[in-house]
Amino acid sequence: MEASPKPNGVLAAIEERVPIGKALRSFLHESIPGGARWAYVFGSMCLALIALQAITGIVIAAYYVPSPDHALTTLEYVEKEVPFGRVLLGVHHWGANILVGLVLVHVAQAFVFGAYKRPREAVWLSGVVLLLLVQAFHFTGYALPWDQEGYWATEVGTALARNTPFIGEWVMRMMRGGPEVGAVTLTHFFAIHVMVLPAIVGGAILLHLVFLRLVGPAGTFRADAERETRAATGFFPHQVFKDAVAITLLVAVVVGLAAWQYHPHRALANPSDTSFLPRPEWNFLFLFQIQKLFPGSLEWLAALVVPALLVGMVAAVPFFITALQNAGFQAKIAPALQAFLSAPGELTIEAKPLQPVPFSIVLSTAEDAPQNLPDLLSIEITNR
Repeated sequence: MEASPKPNGVLAAIEERVPIGKALRSFLHESIPGGARWAYVFGSMCLALIALQAITGIVIAAYYVPSPDHALTTLEYVEKEVPFGRVLLGVHHWGANILVGLVLVHVAQAFVFGAYKRPREAVWLSGVVLLLLVQAFHFTGYALPWDQEGYWATEVGTALARNTPFIGEWVMRMMRGGPEVGAVTLTHFFAIHVMVLPAIVGGAILLHLVFLRLVGPAGTFRADAERETRAATGFFPHQVFKDAVAITLLVAVVVGLAAWQYHPHRALANPSDTSFLPRPEWNFLFLFQIQKLFPGSLEWLAALVVPALLVGMVAAVPFFITALQNAGFQAKIAPALQAFLSAPGELTIEAKPLQPVPFSIVLSTAEDAPQNLPDLLSIEITNR
């Protein structure tokens, strides 16, 4: 029996022991049912934007000091003194907002193309987890400048946790690091934003890609018919080319927005400022719009039950749609899902600010102002 020939060269020896090249070739030549499509670029765009956020975030963190006295000052130093600092901060700001939108688009595209169906339930569930983690990134990062917007958004967001039955006060104190929003809160949010969430997101992305590689791409919602008319193609070079073009355009847009209009931070956080009107970021507007439907003692329904039901319904899509189809309700599924899944977007569009309410009025009518902070957001539901 002849011995297998020894590989020549260092790279060949490494490849024999750690077959990275073989895995890469398998990945690049993976078959895509129905061929490459521009509709498939959103996942790669999300991954590229996460990498861009990581790079800019690391550079910003090298200058940032997580304390109420220095947080905003260090960001102003980056903006004015660090070469291309203004663009750097702008890229991180615009990238965060665009990433939230892109992940939503990617989830919607996967839903339309039926990429949640058997045997891809794990791919869908890991994607839902990533969607929630991106929202957590956005929430914790919004507090870090410690300006008026960031401070009061944190005050409002953590106050909502008090509505949790039985353990609300404990949850709020855990988030804040005490009874009030302060220096410990900022330290907590910084640690979560730059250490905890990146590690979790990295693992979730790895699982998402592994699940996708194991079951393969789903193809379009017309994949079965298109297999007869349109041959499957490999990921390389056709889909790689489309992904590269989309990522290049995405980076150009983000950098262009950063250079054109950087979102400057406002005044330093001032808890005693009674004239400031808190307002949530666009991706959380629908939650505060929902609160107007559940006033007073029912606020906990809007803060906890409705969001939990929404997330649960999205996560359960692969299971209950199949059950409904088997039960003969297929014709009624699409309109019902469209109405349910479009509700957050409709509420976000309908949310609009009213006249600012002086904070002193709320302080004079409540022993604990944070309980009434959502009312200060002054969001009304449009009458039809």
